[in-house]
Formats: sequence, C-alpha cells, structure tokens
Amino acid sequence: MTEETNIARIGIFLCKCSGCIARTIDLQNVLEFASSLKNVVSVQIGEALCSDEGIDEMRKAIGLYSMNKIVLGACSPLLYLSKFKTVLGNGSPAKIAVDMANLREQCSMVHSKLPRMATVKACDQLAMIVAKANALGSSEEGGSVALLEPCLCDGCGVCRTVCRTNSVQIVSDPDRRWKRIAQVNLETCNDCGACVVACPNGAKDLISHLDAQVMAQIDSISSRGFARDIFAPKVIVFTCNWCTYFSADLAGIMRLELPTEFRSIRVPCCAEIEPEWIIKAFARGIDGILVMSGSRGSCRHENAIGRVRKRIALLNAMLAGLRLGDKRLKMCWITPQDAEEYRREVTEFTNSIVAIGPNPIRLKVWEIEGVGRVPEMVRRELESDQASESDEDVLQDEWGGPTRV
Repeated sequence: MTEETNIARIGIFLCKCSGCIARTIDLQNVLEFASSLKNVVSVQIGEALCSDEGIDEMRKAIGLYSMNKIVLGACSPLLYLSKFKTVLGNGSPAKIAVDMANLREQCSMVHSKLPRMATVKACDQLAMIVAKANALGSSEEGGSVALLEPCLCDGCGVCRTVCRTNSVQIVSDPDRRWKRIAQVNLETCNDCGACVVACPNGAKDLISHLDAQVMAQIDSISSRGFARDIFAPKVIVFTCNWCTYFSADLAGIMRLELPTEFRSIRVPCCAEIEPEWIIKAFARGIDGILVMSGSRGSCRHENAIGRVRKRIALLNAMLAGLRLGDKRLKMCWITPQDAEEYRREVTEFTNSIVAIGPNPIRLKVWEIEGVGRVPEMVRRELESDQASESDEDVLQDEWGGPTRV
C-alpha cells in the first residue's frame, strides 16, 4: 500500500430517510458541523441512501473525491450496514471501510419532541463514528473479525475454550515450528469479542473495534466540552450488538421518548469491554457509564459475561476509593425484545447521574479546556467537599500503608 492510500479521505452521507430523520434533525446544521471534522473531504445529503438512486450518487461521489472511508448518518446499522459494505466497500478497486451513525432509530425517533437536542446528539454520534474511522489503520481493515498478534500468543488455548462458533484452532506457527499459536477462521468468526477478553496475553483484538477506535469515540464525546453554567451530564451507554442494540432500535420504532444526555457506543459483545475504556472515560470527565448486556438466556456468550460482571464490580470498588462513588458505573441485563426495559434503565440511570452531580474530575477538565469559570453550583460543592477533609482522612492501600484520599 502506498503512503497516499494510507491517508484517510472520509466521505459522509446524510440520509433524510423520506422525512423520518429530516423531520426532527436539522441535517443542514449537521452537514456544516460534519464538514469541519478531521479528514472529511465531502458531506452530502440524500433523500434515501438505500435506494438504487442513492447508491449510484454515493458511488459517483466516492470516485470524484477519491474516498477510502465512508460514514453514513442514516438508519440502524443492523438494517443496512451489511448491504452498504457490499455495494460500496466491495464495489471499488480498493476496499473501502464503511460504517454508520444511527440517526433514525436512536436519535430522531426517540427525541422527536426535542429537535434541537436531537440535532446536537446527531452531531455527536456522527463525530464519534468519524473519530472511529480515523482511528482505523487502513482502508483494508474494514471487516469485523478477531485479529491475532502471533508474537504475543503462546498457544494456551483459552480462546478456543470460549469460542462458541469453533472458529479458533491451535496450530503450529508457520514461522516458528517449535511454537504453537491460535488460528482464527475468518469465515466463521462472528466478532463476539469473547476470545479477546479471555486472552491472558492480550494477543487478540477485533479489527472493527480496536482499542484505539473505542478510545477515539470516548475522546470525541468528551472533547465536545462541558456546559458552562448548568450541569448537563455526559453519559456513555455501551450496547451489545446482538441484544441491547436491538432493544435500543426497538425503542425508536415504538417512539419511546428517552433522555438526550446519553451517547451510545456499540460493541459486538459486552465481553469485549476493557477496564481501560471505563477508566479513561471517567478521567476525561464523563459523568456516568451504563453497560447494557443481554439477559440470561438471550446472551450468546454467557460464559464471557460473568467476567465482565466481576470487572464492573471491581471497577466500582476502585471508583469508590477514588472518591467518584460506586453509582456512576452500572451494568444491567435486557432481552432484545424489551424496549420498555431499555427505556427504564437508560432513563433511571441518567436521572441518577443528574442527582449525583458532575464527575469531580470535571473541575480539571474545565481548567484544561479554558472554560473560564466553573459553574458556581459545582464549585461550591467541590470546595465544600475539600474543606470537609482532614489530615487524618486516609485509606489503607492494598499493601497496608496509608494513602491520601
């Protein structure tokens, strides 16, 4: 691959969806915002991108602007992402990475009574997918399968034991015959993420959900700044592609109204969620994180979910020790068909974060970003909290020594 083809040239296509999106979201406003995003070469609005006419127009634009990555602001990726990857990604000389921001089911339809806030959220969700595209190493890495680093793999076989599709085999390393490594069958791998989490050596990752891409989405959410005079919480909701993402789409189809403060990150499986993502999000000033997994019986990878549950419990204990409390991180279980339960969990968690107040780390974020002044309500709360501490307010760390809170 030449250096030129390594440079991201991102094209963004916004769909009116015959009014389903355009009636609520100001797409012209979104277009102007998206035009300023990194490595974006063109932003266009179409009536129905999934139609033959819409696909033809996108193909013309791809050739005209030499795009190697495509982001569509349209309906749910569960509906059309596979189709768009086929007709756009494989329909060009060099394979093009294609991704979608869900502006219909999870934005326009669930915030129809708040068009201004729906437009703001649409901009955020689109920026997250563009950040994810920029974090993608090359246009050829557009798939979504398990990726192995042979130099880190020791052939222990743990990944094979958790794979429910029998896509992992332990074989001899072709470069070092004395060594055994895991081999992934890309044809049968269903990108669940179970092997990624299970690997004790960190030798595996998912091509379409590399750590860098999730981190880029977290950075995108937090980098949009914080409200200056009022507390407007920032909440991240991790949804499982196979279960809770479907619940979220169903909530939109049923026109269930949801809070506008949360932003969603779709992962193939909640088993993929790494502690580093959670820690970084809170370090960047995010106020709350909700991990939504499939319920018992509906989750395709229940053997991996147990480990995530333990991780969340340990992370909550750590957050409590850092004076962030144990209520800012929550995990829940929902069946794919239960849109009402999805709405209840998201609404209750968002309201609970409003009641708790801002992440204390926001004070540093405000100062770093030069907001000018911290909202008085927040400053009074933080100063009061600091004044209540005494020199004797210490904890015992894990080695038995005193640690300042």
